[in-house]
Amino acid sequence: MAIPHNKKYRIHSFPKDAFHIACIAHKTRIQNILRSPGIDPIEKALLKQRYINLSASQSGYVEKQKKAIVR
Repeated sequence: MAIPHNKKYRIHSFPKDAFHIACIAHKTRIQNILRSPGIDPIEKALLKQRYINLSASQSGYVEKQKKAIVR
């Protein structure tokens, strides 16, 4: 009962916490910025890399969650 089991509040079968929510919100902001016209190509490349890095950091965090919860 301490962790949610609803699919909406889970990511990769682990509970969504503040880190996951912040990553999702930041990824959405980056996507919205990338959609706007007139972005400098260098800035666009940087934003795309930040988007990829957020996905990687979120995956790494899931691994830490897995180790903490499974124990």
